[in-house]
This record gives sequence, structure tokens and C-alpha cells, in this order.
Amino acid sequence: MAAVAFLLAFFRVAPPVTRPMVLCLWGSALVGSAAMGAGVASGATVLTPILVLQIFAASSGFGLALRRGHYDLVLSRGVGVTGVMTAHWLASIAPGLGAWLTVAFLERLLSAAAPAAWTSGSVLAFLLASSLPWALTTTLPRFGAAIGWLVILVTSLAMVPSGQLQLVEALRAPSSSALGALAVVAYPMGLLGIDVLQLPAGTVSPGVACAIASMLGAIEWQRHAEVPLETAA
Repeated sequence: MAAVAFLLAFFRVAPPVTRPMVLCLWGSALVGSAAMGAGVASGATVLTPILVLQIFAASSGFGLALRRGHYDLVLSRGVGVTGVMTAHWLASIAPGLGAWLTVAFLERLLSAAAPAAWTSGSVLAFLLASSLPWALTTTLPRFGAAIGWLVILVTSLAMVPSGQLQLVEALRAPSSSALGALAVVAYPMGLLGIDVLQLPAGTVSPGVACAIASMLGAIEWQRHAEVPLETAA
């Protein structure tokens, strides 16, 4: 418990998500909720920019900070790399999770439509946006995975004749396809507001498997990586 309290205090003082990003997340949640209350935006529409911002927030760059000795104090207290990484991940997704939960709560109060934030598709989209970018940027600079995601998205839209519409159609099609599986990762916004259990396993499972494998792989990689002497001291 002492280690948990110390990690909470440490990441409250030195959060991995920048203040402008936190302000953008909460600004999007509040402005979107106001639009939802006015009846000009649906829950899925409000959640879309939060999901995009979450991809950037989760791309917080653990490995570079570790090599620069930012977590010397934590490691010297006997906390292992796995514990530091877990706390870093939770701290990286916390602002986006807070904004998401705020919209989910206000959606029930302000919108007469069926709530989108708590559907299984929306939850899966948030988990993908919170896991893959973080795992990939454990070996890349901050925002590295988010920039890579933008490249994949733009490339996918350029390769598909009808762009975004065809990606969404492939993702929500009753039969699985390579394009649908790609769309789950490249365009997770297409999952917002739907029941993911109604989608074919071949559409959803590759993205979920990539997210789980990337998280486990990132932790295992950092556990066996050589840590500079000044960090281990």
C-alpha cells in the first residue's frame, strides 16, 4: 500500500500527460456535452474528438523518460519496472477516462437518445485508444504512436475509394474482412455506439489481440531492457 500511495503522489506531481492535453480533453467533454444538451450533437459525436485526443494522451512515451532518469526516485524506492509502467499507463489514460465518464454521465441526463458511451463498441474503442498507443510509445518518443496512427488512417482513407464511409461499412459488416479488421484499429471511432458482440469475431479479434500483445510485449521488453546506471541507482 505504501508503494501504491507513493506512485499516486509521484504521478500527481509529475503526470505523463501534458496540461494542454488535459485541458483539450476536458474542453471537448464540456463543449460537447453542452452541444448534446442543446440537441445538436449525439453522444457518439461528442465522444469522437475525446477518442482522438485519448490516442495522443496515451502516446506518452514511457521508455524515453525512463532512460533519461525521470523515474530514478521511484525505482530507488524498490518499485519494479512493471509497477512503474502500470502506474504510468493508468496516469496516462486517467484524464481521458475522466472526460469519457463525464460525458457518459451527462449523456443520460441531457440526451433522450440511447446512451452511446456505455455500449460495448464504445468501451472497446476507448480501450484500444488507451492501450495500443501507450504500448507502442514505450519505445518511441511522445506522440510517436499517435502520429503513426494518423498516417495509417490517412493511408487507409486514400486507398479506400469511398473513404470513411467504406471503412465504417466494412467494420460493421455481417461478415469479416481484412478491411474491417484494419478499420477496428485505423478507425476505432466506427465502433462508437454499437454492440461489438454483434460483429464477426474475425473483425474484432485481430485488433483486440494486437492490443493485448502490445501491452504484454511492452512490459516484457522494458523488464529485460538495459537500464542506465544512473536510473538504477
